[in-house]
Amino acid sequence: MNQYFGLETFLELEKPNLKSSNDVAVLLAHWSLAAKGLMCVGVGEDFQTVSSKSERLPLSWNEDGSVYALKYQNDKNENFILKVITADTILIMSILAVKTETTSDLTITAADHISLGNEVTFTNLEDLVDKVREELVMEVIGQKKTGKKSEGKSDVKEQGQKVPGQIWTPLEELWEEEC
Repeated sequence: MNQYFGLETFLELEKPNLKSSNDVAVLLAHWSLAAKGLMCVGVGEDFQTVSSKSERLPLSWNEDGSVYALKYQNDKNENFILKVITADTILIMSILAVKTETTSDLTITAADHISLGNEVTFTNLEDLVDKVREELVMEVIGQKKTGKKSEGKSDVKEQGQKVPGQIWTPLEELWEEEC
């Protein structure tokens, strides 16, 4: 399966709303979170009111353009916040797992990786996706690969075959291969 599965769809859906390379970088972080099963439940940092869980971004997600704050929930209704602040040409991206107070941060210059004209173009997309996944998302959402075989996994599963009685999730398998 393509390691960027779904990214093209996310970009196409948000194309009319994208105003800058910073918007595209936030969209890429959102796509990475959605691929890990986190659904967006609105803008801001307050979980007193939440929208329906969705893979899509809320209508006003990039209204400010200098500060982005998006709320997420996983399948256990645990809360997460993606906050992105612009400082000149730099983006400071942070994720907070509210329950555990675990955080991760990533600083990038979006214009070094992304151009927004009539179409979105990336310079070394693989490098940018790896940074977002490994340095931002996986630090809070999942465990990084340690090179050790996970308990309960058989050699058959590791060879990419389905194991009877186990739930097979293609995106999870993709993330395991990539991270």
